[in-house]
Amino acid sequence: MSTPLAFQRIQTLNGIVDIPVYNVSDITNSSLRISTNKGIGCYKLSDPSLSPLRIMTPEGVRGINTTIESAPNLINLNGGTVMDGGTIMLENTPEYYFVRTRWAGTGLEFQVSLNPNSYYNFTGQFEIISSSAPTVSVWVWNDTKQEYIAWDVVSSTNTIGVKQNLSNRFYVNNFSPADKLILEVRHIYSGADMPMEFKLYKPGLSLTES
Repeated sequence: MSTPLAFQRIQTLNGIVDIPVYNVSDITNSSLRISTNKGIGCYKLSDPSLSPLRIMTPEGVRGINTTIESAPNLINLNGGTVMDGGTIMLENTPEYYFVRTRWAGTGLEFQVSLNPNSYYNFTGQFEIISSSAPTVSVWVWNDTKQEYIAWDVVSSTNTIGVKQNLSNRFYVNNFSPADKLILEVRHIYSGADMPMEFKLYKPGLSLTES
């Protein structure tokens, strides 16, 4: 799934159209290129019957794709489970997960399937319900290799009773595509272990390839 590098805005008879411009390396046929404020990009060509914009190329008439594809969400919103005996699921509703963690390093987990050497975007909404000091952070665990491949993707504050909208783009290094990967929403605290309660909201929770 390709993410646009920039957009070119043009006026048509039917109104304004924003044309996505992609990284040259992301598009198979990158012959139609354009300079942007982020470097050289290219249009994504398509069947001319699918686009209001057409151009003559050495291969014949092609359409310029004006559709922005939505990257699939790699998180199963209803697939969250407690990490271990240190976490209790208090509620699992259509709106949120509500958990109590007994010590640091515990929380919720989601099994995910990622590609090695790739960038991902994480977005989530958290609410600390009760806490002496701990915060919540998102990490990615390679269960097959028994090692973390991403840590502190996002981290909350310890403010209680406020919904915190957190997002970040992160990179995962090389691993086997067959490895079992776990996205962890973890209780983090550097001092003595303290219990905490937090909610992870399902609407808006997403992990997409960038």
